Amino acid sequence: MSDRLDDLVRNLPRRIEPGRDLWPGIEGRLRPRRRASGKRFYRLAAAAAVAVIAAGLYFGLRAGAPAPGHAGRTAVQTRARPDPDAVVARNLDVVDRAIARIRAALTRDPGNPALYDFLYQAYRQKGRLIAEQARLSVTRSYPS
Repeated sequence: MSDRLDDLVRNLPRRIEPGRDLWPGIEGRLRPRRRASGKRFYRLAAAAAVAVIAAGLYFGLRAGAPAPGHAGRTAVQTRARPDPDAVVARNLDVVDRAIARIRAALTRDPGNPALYDFLYQAYRQKGRLIAEQARLSVTRSYPS
């Protein structure tokens, strides 16, 4: 059986020409690719930058580094820092909004590699924030 199948396959024509030119029908169904406008690209870049900056500021303050212009604070003033959970929640909201905007832009311009990079970075930032949220929850549950 195998030899017969091999013979049949070997005898198949190497090339089959279509009965008519198919390209005009295919070309008519293709959508033209739109490029992202400069404004849209910069808005997405700004949203991603805001998320990164907000997280950087939060993590920098959390690590004990004094915020710019706050070196002379007293102990009472230092305790007035915002609730870390609230800061993480706000940053997650910023990142989620950035992800939504990047995904919307990708539906309009699916071939834009910069948008995929922004989306990747935004998801990485979201993962870091979720990990920080979990760390804060564990720290609250089991204080040292």
